[in-house]
Amino acid sequence: MNLDKNHIIAENEIDQQLSKSPSIQIIKDQDRTIYLIGTAHISARSVAEVKETIELVKPDSVCVELCKTRYDSMMDENRWKKLDIFQVVKQGKFLYLLANLALSAYQRTLGEKFGVQPGAEQRQGIESAKQV
Repeated sequence: MNLDKNHIIAENEIDQQLSKSPSIQIIKDQDRTIYLIGTAHISARSVAEVKETIELVKPDSVCVELCKTRYDSMMDENRWKKLDIFQVVKQGKFLYLLANLALSAYQRTLGEKFGVQPGAEQRQGIESAKQV
């Protein structure tokens, strides 16, 4: 990797700033630096930390811990309206769906209490990554 001196100084300053946060782990592997952000699903602080870190670092890649199904439902909030309940029952996933609905309702209640939508830190990571 061909880095000039100013870039190395800037990266060291960013690392020093981010290392002050207990929820950010900085992992160095040869010529790569990975910034691992521990988040909470219902936390305004997590949302801000994700946004600020991505804006500060301007990474080449951003990884968000989401399976495709959860990503799709997060990006299309009306996806549940398209759900074929008969197919869910037929596939033996009804109890899974029921548990998922109960957990979602609980998280929504907590989100209303704290003023943060559940998964907002993941959504922020996706949006910030698109901007960078």
